[in-house]
Amino acid sequence: MRLVGFNAQQVRQGVCPRGAAPRQGARTAGPMCPETLADHLVQLHRRDLAAWCNEVIRALAKARICGPKVTGMVEATELETTAPDEGGGQVTRKRQLTDTHGHTHEIAGTVDGFQLLVLIDAGTKRPLAAQVVPSHAHEVLSMRALVTQARTNLAGHARVQQVVFDKAFWEGVDLWGLDRQGLLCGVAAQATMAVTIDAQAQAAAGEGVIVGRRVPTGRQGQGRTAWTERLETAVVGIPGLTPDDQDGTPEHGRPHHRRDFDPHRITAVGVRTWHHRD
Repeated sequence: MRLVGFNAQQVRQGVCPRGAAPRQGARTAGPMCPETLADHLVQLHRRDLAAWCNEVIRALAKARICGPKVTGMVEATELETTAPDEGGGQVTRKRQLTDTHGHTHEIAGTVDGFQLLVLIDAGTKRPLAAQVVPSHAHEVLSMRALVTQARTNLAGHARVQQVVFDKAFWEGVDLWGLDRQGLLCGVAAQATMAVTIDAQAQAAAGEGVIVGRRVPTGRQGQGRTAWTERLETAVVGIPGLTPDDQDGTPEHGRPHHRRDFDPHRITAVGVRTWHHRD
């Protein structure tokens, strides 16, 4: 409340009694309208809004709501606006509409707005850093700045130990830079990527070492016909993969077409079995 201009007296006493004398009867005392805070926030510039969010996160970190070591996870949310806004962007989205006859049609439309990028604690889902960027800006351009902001917000109270990214954040130069800073980065690979095909081939050939296996008991079905079964999950660690010739500095990846090029190697965790399915 203090960060957006409210003082302790307003918080304690609620609404201001100004104008109560001319009114007939006593004015009902009560707390502030729930929309009072929102009405103030919507008037902020996106840069000021992001700064306010980070100040709140610093106050929470000072209160020791996070553990000493934190695993971060990046989330992106679209914020659509009804009209072009200052500093916003435009993207084309495809939407499906169903007519009165039940036929589905796909149309393309332009959407105005922003993207809210938040680095959250994977364990508690509490935010660690926030940035607001135009909707057309690619998420990967804000990856390092978002992680740096999170480390600044938690400085002296907690430490970001590792960060988990979506596949949209697969960018070798930035991942290499974060690795040089001592951060363990994890990115989910798509089935069509070369790193996935290479890792699956090595796992099928028996290379690597099983690094984890769990066999929990799960309940399947409903009612009297329900049954329990043991759901096995096994993962294997595969070191020495060379999927991305840009996993390093731009100068390192420039001669990737040469035969004597030595790419940096990464480690993958392949899922051999997931709930009894290969």
